[in-house]
Amino acid sequence: MQETSPPLTAEGSTLLEDPRACMNSRCKKGPEGARAAVKSPRAKYCCASCRVSVCRRNRPKPPDTDKPKRKPRKDKKYPSHAARQRAYERRKWGIGCLIDMSCMIERMRPFQRQLSA
Repeated sequence: MQETSPPLTAEGSTLLEDPRACMNSRCKKGPEGARAAVKSPRAKYCCASCRVSVCRRNRPKPPDTDKPKRKPRKDKKYPSHAARQRAYERRKWGIGCLIDMSCMIERMRPFQRQLSA
């Protein structure tokens, strides 16, 4: 009978001592979810995704730069954005109309009557 080497397991000591194991501690591509073996003697990781995940995990996060708040204009014409929109709609559709689309429907009814007649 031939003796076989013990399988690589996550909790076994052979995995940690194995120099051919992937350096990514989260690698699960080997047998039974253990770390995979690297293919070449110079390689540190078993695949490109393991290398990228380790590099991104060790990269320092960029400093959180919050955008500075814009100062409100001192000579603003409208108290809020909604008021500014309402004024635009009134200029666009007429003084008696609001944002409501009922005004537009009322303006189109005479044209619809002409087309149907």
